[in-house]
Amino acid sequence: VLRWQGGHPERQKPVSEFRVSECLHHLADELADAGRRGLGGGDPTRDPLIARAPRWHVSVGGRPAFDGVRRTLLAHVGRVDWDRYAQSHDESLLSPSQAAALAAFVGRTACIFDRAKALKYTFSQLATKDRRRRWGYALSDVQCVICNEATSVDDIAHHLLDCVDPRAVRARRLFLAEFRRSLAVFGDDDLESLFAGFDLDAAGRLRFRCVPGLSSVVSRRLAFDLVRGRFPMLLLRRLVAGSSPSRLVLSAIGRAVRARLWTGVWRVWRSCRSG
Repeated sequence: VLRWQGGHPERQKPVSEFRVSECLHHLADELADAGRRGLGGGDPTRDPLIARAPRWHVSVGGRPAFDGVRRTLLAHVGRVDWDRYAQSHDESLLSPSQAAALAAFVGRTACIFDRAKALKYTFSQLATKDRRRRWGYALSDVQCVICNEATSVDDIAHHLLDCVDPRAVRARRLFLAEFRRSLAVFGDDDLESLFAGFDLDAAGRLRFRCVPGLSSVVSRRLAFDLVRGRFPMLLLRRLVAGSSPSRLVLSAIGRAVRARLWTGVWRVWRSCRSG
């Protein structure tokens, strides 16, 4: 049997006079509104009906939402999207350590532009020449649009690590300065020594030599993983075991990567494309 229920009962009567069906309808309205407005919306738990109800709670993913319904809903949706992406692209990302590390690395931001950049770099959406060719576009070459070197490839790894154009190298230097300032805040000598090998080589390319004698190929791969939020398990274990809170360290690294490296290199790449 279907019974019609008028919407927004709070406009008709005080909360204290709500029937059970009106309470549930009001809750559904608030949750839907919070989801529609996203990060810019209000917190439905501040509603007097939701905040003070003593006999029921909201569960998200089978767990009570104690940390604010809006925040918990957004985090849950993010985890579901991440799991779907990992299952279709790289199942190694499904490990709890990697998922937690990336969540801290990417962080929370209300800026749509920042989230778009994070998605483009982390989830491989930026329309580079190399990627457009793999998408089926007919291109005469795949040289980097920034440095135009004959042996270069216009892809994310080259932009962030290898491009020798002075503008790209400058973005990396600014990133490393910010990166080291972020680590220095923790006052942890072991943490700073752990990342001492994360630096530019003579040509201005970014590498991560976490142990002496590491080959250029491996140090390049480690550097690329680090600036995408993919942390080697050995590094994660050392961060977790260290005296500094691992989540705060990963968040500090992520902020430096987003603010300096991703943004700096992306702006150079975009200016070359538009030029």
